Amino acid sequence: MINTRRIAAALSLICALGMSSAVKGAPSSSLDLVRKNHDDIDSKTLRTLSVPIEFKADKAVTRDFDNTVADAQLQAVLNKLNNGQYQDALDLSNVVLGHEPKNATALAARALARYQLGDPDYALADANTSIKDDGKCKMAYVVRSLIQMDQGDYDGSLDTIGAGLKLGDDSELMGIAALDMFSERNIHGAFTLACDAIKLDPSNTFALNVRALAELALYDDSAALEDFDKLARARPNSSVCFLNRARAYMQSERYDLALADLNTSIQNNANSPDAYIMRVLVYGALRDRAGAMKDADKLVNQWGSSAAAHRMRGYALEDTNDFAGASSEYKTAAYLYKKEHDDMGVMEMISNVDRLKDRIGTAYTPAASTTSGAASEDSMPEAQPIRQ
Repeated sequence: MINTRRIAAALSLICALGMSSAVKGAPSSSLDLVRKNHDDIDSKTLRTLSVPIEFKADKAVTRDFDNTVADAQLQAVLNKLNNGQYQDALDLSNVVLGHEPKNATALAARALARYQLGDPDYALADANTSIKDDGKCKMAYVVRSLIQMDQGDYDGSLDTIGAGLKLGDDSELMGIAALDMFSERNIHGAFTLACDAIKLDPSNTFALNVRALAELALYDDSAALEDFDKLARARPNSSVCFLNRARAYMQSERYDLALADLNTSIQNNANSPDAYIMRVLVYGALRDRAGAMKDADKLVNQWGSSAAAHRMRGYALEDTNDFAGASSEYKTAAYLYKKEHDDMGVMEMISNVDRLKDRIGTAYTPAASTTSGAASEDSMPEAQPIRQ
């Protein structure tokens, strides 16, 4: 049976958000508090935790002329964006911009569509153009700050948030600032800013998600679940909101409910490895070894270059007492962690291999070590295909 320590490993991002780095007491909402070191939680991880921002048109945006057709098409663009139909939103925004090339809202909408479709450079160009041509479209500031954060330009993101807030308080921008605080493990600060954002706009699901994550990091499971429940009702087609609620259920060891949410998350988005990784652990906790093995095989088949995929398959094999197979997967995971420059991951996998040596009769000793204690890349095997 996969033990609770492995469940905790899946929640390492949430559970490891130590209180030693959190601001004690009620922090200021100043953006200056956010300007710290961002080495702890990278932008890729933040994207897996964040629900998509909802696009809201800003009435302050200027227009060159009234165009009823363009207005109707623009509303259709916003609907597509908020329903996650990003390619349709991109196509329709191009139509609107054909009528009005300097429509700031359409440019911001196209920027968000491009960002969600994995085209950050053109998305950033559209957001910059929207701000340059008009300067009153708050969503352009929202999208630009998201892209900058995603690219690791945290100072630039905060500058954009600050510039946008000069136009007036904005719930979406404050929600992004809350996520930035969360990324640096300033959990109290993230919680406070998220609450402020929700006060401005109770329908801000982006900020609601950040607040729930902060509550989860503070081990206030009941408050986190209450917020995740609201989020699930508001965003029933989002995979992330069910994935995050599953984290809360796992933290409180309610594995049956976690499994139900992970199933929904995968139904909403079958291309997220995070949901399969967590489901391997939940299946293990529920003693469903066949389910755990099936998901572990899928992880390696579909995301074979991921260290986490082989790590999960190692857990699943160990749970079936296939210690030699588990050891092989841990070695592959160690090799891949080395390629990812994750020394902690390498050392954990080597520890797993060493722990199993008595059960398979052979010890695993890396040929060499780096100065940081990580195994040499030469000592690691190439990723192996799944044994049929």
